[in-house]
Amino acid sequence: MANIKPFVHLFKTLGNNYIFDVNTNAILTVDDNVYRYLENFHGENSRTVKAESPLTEKEVQKACAWIKNAQDQGFLSTKRGKQIQHINDPYLEGQLDLYMGNLILQVTQACNLRCKYCAYSGGYKNRPHGELSMSEETAKKAIDFFIDHSSEMPRVAFGFYGGEPFLNFALIKKLVPYINQKARGKKYGFYITTNGTVMNEEIIQFIIKNKVDLMVSLDGPKEVHDRNRCFGSGRGSFDVVMKNIEQIKAIDPEYVKDSVRFNAVFTEEVGFCTLSKFFTDFEAIKDPYVMASSQNRYYLKEDKKQEEPRNLQYYDDLYYESFKYMLYKNKRLQKSDVSNITVNWEENERSGMEEKRMLTIEVPDSYHPAGPCMPGSRRLFVTIHGELFPCERVSETSKVCRIGTIDTGIDMEKARKILNIGRLTEEACLNCWATRFCGSCVASSDNGNEMDKKLKLSYCKDFLADAESKLKKYCTYKEFNISTEKEFN
Repeated sequence: MANIKPFVHLFKTLGNNYIFDVNTNAILTVDDNVYRYLENFHGENSRTVKAESPLTEKEVQKACAWIKNAQDQGFLSTKRGKQIQHINDPYLEGQLDLYMGNLILQVTQACNLRCKYCAYSGGYKNRPHGELSMSEETAKKAIDFFIDHSSEMPRVAFGFYGGEPFLNFALIKKLVPYINQKARGKKYGFYITTNGTVMNEEIIQFIIKNKVDLMVSLDGPKEVHDRNRCFGSGRGSFDVVMKNIEQIKAIDPEYVKDSVRFNAVFTEEVGFCTLSKFFTDFEAIKDPYVMASSQNRYYLKEDKKQEEPRNLQYYDDLYYESFKYMLYKNKRLQKSDVSNITVNWEENERSGMEEKRMLTIEVPDSYHPAGPCMPGSRRLFVTIHGELFPCERVSETSKVCRIGTIDTGIDMEKARKILNIGRLTEEACLNCWATRFCGSCVASSDNGNEMDKKLKLSYCKDFLADAESKLKKYCTYKEFNISTEKEFN
């Protein structure tokens, strides 16, 4: 064995010891001797381990023999990459010229709710709530710009965002026919992200007629939803949302099944089982797909970053639901015994891991951690003022993330810097075992004025913990011969 420790990560499940081999992307099952040897490897020579190692000389010899055999087969290499560069870097200009896929128009900043964890609530380094709306001229310019830069995309999507977008329904009514005219000959669709409180028969008939996909914000049962999603008066919005969903169902129940989705922001204030049961059993919403997300952790003001006591019951519930899903996949429970939200969550997570399991020979000399998408290509966000951002999740007041305007186009230099955000922490990234599973994008380094290396590194602990958790879960499923419905070959 070489004097340098192999580029690997060690982890355990209840059943086995594992090595994640970074170069080949392979997961190797090993015995206790090999695991302990690598865990205590000192690096001075092939037979030296830490003094406190429990290994005997004979166990060291066996471990070294196994490691040499693995290295002879191409595993456990010590190689690291040499530089950080995104694989799509050479294609950036062409991608943004021809392959934009998703336009998100901020049709208004106005909102009739004052959700406590909203990005505009005052707890984030973002603008406060506003009342300004996008003009028809700006919106049509944005649509023209997008269509001109998506000629090679087989299908595109147009999203209406806020604030609460239905507060500017007058503009949406004008833009949908305009898009129908300008996008003629292309495959396309519409979607709206809404808090679900601004509905009437005219709006409902319009979205049904135009086959608009609806993403409704709903956090759980009344007592949970109303804690955070309130009107300006402090009154909760649950009853209004439910009344409007029922109204849509009364007009076209199939539309609700096919085109309505729910986005639930889960917090630790309440047990996960309570939330999960609600989205499975509550009659008005049990059929549509539910996307669970957590509260945004980027751009928080310093006084909001102070760690609060964690609700351990929430995580106990989460693990219990995951365990029930495993029993269901092992044919020990019926699917009806597991909540829909848990099934969706687990299937998406596991299929995502399968897609990352392609074996390789070694890490390339030049690569980039997973995380950033092509800025402006996947989700081009246009503010009411016609400013361009990589997506709607970054701060719209950020100098870092503003990549252009509909009049001047994309600033390629800024877009390229965002795409290659890993260069900010190049040394750390080149020596990180979890680059294939990294979720770090420009939002993790954006302090509003510049890309902040220290800020970016502060999120690494969470990304590493998440990557290891997913690896452990993935291997546990394999130990029980459980395959995902979306298995990747």
